[in-house]
Amino acid sequence: MWLHAIRGTWDTRASRLSLNSSSAVYFLAKKMQGHQIGVCYFYFDFQAQEKRATCGMLRSLVAQLSQTATKFPPEVNELYDRFKGRRSQPSPEELLDLLVAVATRNLSRVYVLVDAVNECNERGVLLPILERLAVSKTMSIMLSSRRERDILDLMLTLGPINVSLEADKVAGDVSIFLNKKMSAEPYLKTLSEDLRSTILETLLEDSNGMFRWVKCQLDLIKSLKRPQSIRNAIKTLPAALDETYERILCTVTGEDERCESLFVLTGEYVEIAHYSIQEYLTSDRIFESAASFFSIRKNEAMEEICLRCLTYMNYDDFNIGPASSQEDFDFKLEQFPLLRKSKNTSAPVSRAYG
Repeated sequence: MWLHAIRGTWDTRASRLSLNSSSAVYFLAKKMQGHQIGVCYFYFDFQAQEKRATCGMLRSLVAQLSQTATKFPPEVNELYDRFKGRRSQPSPEELLDLLVAVATRNLSRVYVLVDAVNECNERGVLLPILERLAVSKTMSIMLSSRRERDILDLMLTLGPINVSLEADKVAGDVSIFLNKKMSAEPYLKTLSEDLRSTILETLLEDSNGMFRWVKCQLDLIKSLKRPQSIRNAIKTLPAALDETYERILCTVTGEDERCESLFVLTGEYVEIAHYSIQEYLTSDRIFESAASFFSIRKNEAMEEICLRCLTYMNYDDFNIGPASSQEDFDFKLEQFPLLRKSKNTSAPVSRAYG
C-alpha cells in the first residue's frame, strides 16, 4: 500500500500520514499478537542523521523483528561476530539480507510500515531495497511519502493499493489544526470575531490541504499588529509554499516572528523547521526567484559544515591530550556542548561527501 500526498499536506511534527501509519502499526500489533507475526515501523526524519539513512532503517527493522521472534535470531549474532573488531559497518545489502533472513526463518508473516520515504537522503539506495521487500512472499509493506517522481516510478512498477490524501480529504483536519492554532495564540484571540472568521475562512479555502502553508500564514498574521494590516495581508496571500518561503526570506528580519516559520530551537540547536524548507533552499527553483541569495548547494554546505567542525575540534582548548577520567570527559562535553555535535557531525559528513 502507498499512502501519499502533495508537498505541504502534512507537517513533520503532526503528520496526517504519520498518524495513519501509527494507527496501522497499533492495529496490526494488537491484532497479530501471539501469532508469530512481526510488525515493524520506521519513520524517516531529515533532521536526524540515523533516521534519514537506509542503514538506520534496516537496523531498526531488524531490531524490532528480533524482539518479536520467540528466540533471538542466530543470524543477528552471526553478522555481529563477522564485524566485531572491524572499523567498517555492514552494507545496506548485508543488512537487507539479514532482515529478510530474520523475517523468513523466524516469523510466519511480517508487516513493514515505512513513513516519510521522501525524507531519506539516499533514495537511490533505499528504493531498490523497498522494492525487494515489497515483492517478498513473507512481507507486506505500507509506505507513506510525498508524490515525487522516483517514488512514483517505483509504485507504478509495483502496482500497490494507492491512497491519495487530496485537499478535500484533509479539509476537516486542516480546519481542526487551524482552529487549535488560533485558539492557542493570545494575540489572535484578542481580534474581533468578524476578523477571526475572515482569517479562518480565507486560510481554509486557500490552503489546498497544506498544513505547512497554513502555519506560515498564521506566523505572518501574528507579526502584524494592526487589524487593517491583517485584512490587507490576507487579500494577497502567496499561492504555494515556494512563494511563501520566498516572501519570508526576502522580507524577514532577525526579530521577526516569521523566523518561526523557517527555524525551530531544539534544545541548544537551531534547526530547519520543515523538510520542504530544506528542499526549497537546495532546489534549482530558488535560483529563479528573488530569494536566490539564500540558495544552498548541498555538497558545498556539507563541506563547509565539515570544515567548521574540524576547525572547532582543533582549537587549543582541546589540544591537551585525552581526558584523564570519565568524569573529566563528561565535564569537557558539558563545558563545550558544540564538541559532541562537531564530533558526531564531521565524521559522517566527511564519509558521505569526502
